[in-house]
Amino acid sequence: MEFDVYPVRFEGRLKPLHVRWAGVVRGELYVIEERDAELSRTIRIASIVGKQPHERLLVLLDAVLVTAKPDWWTMTGWERIPEAHSAAMRACAQSWILIPAVVADRERAESEQARALAEQLPKQPVVASRGARRRRCERRSGSALIRRRDGGSCPSG
Repeated sequence: MEFDVYPVRFEGRLKPLHVRWAGVVRGELYVIEERDAELSRTIRIASIVGKQPHERLLVLLDAVLVTAKPDWWTMTGWERIPEAHSAAMRACAQSWILIPAVVADRERAESEQARALAEQLPKQPVVASRGARRRRCERRSGSALIRRRDGGSCPSG
């Protein structure tokens, strides 16, 4: 099944929301159990495979399906990241938000259609409410005259 995958963490730390939703990876989800030589045991591996055969875009080790809803899934586990100054690998926590490609494509089409409809609407000037006009006014003590910051006058009372 094809998914849009949003990794939630970077090197074990949560990504900010604006960064999280920008880093989408699309591919087929495969979940298999394989023997891990480093751990000397069998682990469940979730991988996102691209269009090219055997092209693993993302890998999640000891994968656990946390939530499965019609619109999105959540998986958690850990990933191996190469150390910056050596050939050693480091393990970091990782979570994925998976949105089925069909749902993601439908949502994109709906948002583009809504944006196109909004652009067709006539632009109307925004009129401030009476309360907003009063908040912009500065009152002088002992005077019935109320002055706005821009120099105009406001209704009294």
